[in-house]
Amino acid sequence: MKGPWNAYGSFALFMVVLLALIGTLGGCGKQQGQQAGGISETTAGSSAMDEMLAAAKEAFWDAEFQTAERLSQSVLSASEAQKEDRVEAYKIQAAAYTMRRVRSNALNSLVRMFELDRTARYSPPTDYPPPVLQNYYVVRDSLFSGTMDINTVAVGDFETNSIYTGKFKNYDFGALEKALPHIIMLDLTEITQLKVVDRQRTTDILRELQLTESGFADPGQAVRTGKLLGAHTFIFGQYMLLSADQVRIDARIVQTATGEVLTARQITGKFSGKPEVFLELQEKLITELVRTLETSLGSQILPDPVDEATKYYAQKKDDVKSREGYVDGVFLTSQALDAEERGDYVAAVENWKRVLSVDPENQVAATRIKVLTPLAKG
Repeated sequence: MKGPWNAYGSFALFMVVLLALIGTLGGCGKQQGQQAGGISETTAGSSAMDEMLAAAKEAFWDAEFQTAERLSQSVLSASEAQKEDRVEAYKIQAAAYTMRRVRSNALNSLVRMFELDRTARYSPPTDYPPPVLQNYYVVRDSLFSGTMDINTVAVGDFETNSIYTGKFKNYDFGALEKALPHIIMLDLTEITQLKVVDRQRTTDILRELQLTESGFADPGQAVRTGKLLGAHTFIFGQYMLLSADQVRIDARIVQTATGEVLTARQITGKFSGKPEVFLELQEKLITELVRTLETSLGSQILPDPVDEATKYYAQKKDDVKSREGYVDGVFLTSQALDAEERGDYVAAVENWKRVLSVDPENQVAATRIKVLTPLAKG
């Protein structure tokens, strides 16, 4: 990521986290408490905490970051706040500080969050701006470096190896290289309770290692990547357009702890501009992936994922029937993701708007426009 937010491995950032851990920023927390104040006894209780947190989240989404900070601090100052309330409050507070570029405070809030719950995360990643996720990983890496979570999966690129060189309308089929991983991430988040590493994080780590997914033929590289991502499992693959209306997708699932390829799945299906046809292909791919993940991770971690996938796609099929621009949106999403990876938030917002113009019910596009607009404005 370009710009002042790109700071993986920075010694200075490590020192900020270290200082937060030994409590040198306690005075700052006291000042925040004095500014925010506590909540009155009349609003005490879990419902009051829920309302306060909901208001803090709403303020954050409306780019009212100082209000979000004050509301989250009010929760943290309340004696009635439960552990989960405090975790959520620190999460919102850190995000708000990040967007105001008060980075030392943001890192401090994240440290406090992890002290309460080392599994805390921002989910789904598409709901948060890249700088928020970057700060999250800076702190997590400083505290839990080298740990791999069995509940965490990362999704890499799906490279094109197509025989057919034509286009879909005016779109290059190469756009699916970024669009397919995006779809897999969104669907896994909806169908399972797995933690899915955000796309930008995965891209940054692979770039840092000067590695493409094909490098996982070397078990040592797989282990190193898994440790940096905190992911037990890595999904990647390739796709091949056999003709204008037929596609083959090859997917691999690698256990990063050992470099072992758990499975190599191949699906072939029809491709067309009809949303329901594209969704059938999407369902085939994800169902095969979750079936393999259930076998490798166990039913305790993934209870009935195939059944959950069936229910999810049954509902989604009804949803996309009226969305004539659904497939167009998939191709345009690739351009938006590419702009985000370059750190060009102005172009990213414009491209997400293009997605929304062809597919007005695309909630991810609407969310990305909202969270990236403050960054685009500088």
